[in-house]
Amino acid sequence: MAGDERGAVAIEFAILAPIFFTVIFAILETAITFFAQQVLESALQDSTRLIRTGQSQAGTPWNATDFRKAICGRSFGFFACSATDASTDRLWVKVTPIDTFGLASAEIRNPVNADCEIGADPATDCNWDIAEAYDDGTGSDVIIAQAFYKWPTIVNLPWFSMANQAGNNRLLSAVRVFKNEPFS
Repeated sequence: MAGDERGAVAIEFAILAPIFFTVIFAILETAITFFAQQVLESALQDSTRLIRTGQSQAGTPWNATDFRKAICGRSFGFFACSATDASTDRLWVKVTPIDTFGLASAEIRNPVNADCEIGADPATDCNWDIAEAYDDGTGSDVIIAQAFYKWPTIVNLPWFSMANQAGNNRLLSAVRVFKNEPFS
C-alpha cells in the first residue's frame, strides 16, 4: 500500500489550492481596487474641468449636490452613489478656494471619523466627520477639490485584506488643486 500513488495529485492539489486561490483573489482584489481609484481620479479630474473653465458658474451656479452628480455621472456606474444624499452615501466631496498653491497640503484631511479603524463599528464609528462644502470661487482663484469614497473590499482574509477601515472598506481619495481660468 505504501507504493500506491493513486490520488497523489488530488492530495497535492488539496494542499496547494487554498494558497493558489488566495493569490488569484488577491491579484483580482488589488486590480479592482486600483481600477476604482483610477475611476475616482478621472471622475474628479473631469468634474473639476467644468469648474476651472467657468462652466459650473454659468447659468445656475453649482452647489455640492451638483458637483456630486457630476462625479457620479462620470464614474460609469462603478460607484454606488446617490449623487444627492451625502449623509448615507459612500462619496464625500469638498471644493474650496485657497489663497495659494502652497496651502493645499494643509487643506487635505481624512473626512472619516478618527475612530474608524479595523474592528470598529462601521455604523457608528465610520461616519463622515467633516461636512461637505462647495465654493468654486471666481475667475483666477486657486481651488482645491477633494473626493473620498468608501470602497467595499471583497477578499478579506486574516493574512490579506485591502481594507483600511471598519466594515471591510478601503478609503479611496482624489485631490485636484488648480487655478480657475480668468472668466468673469
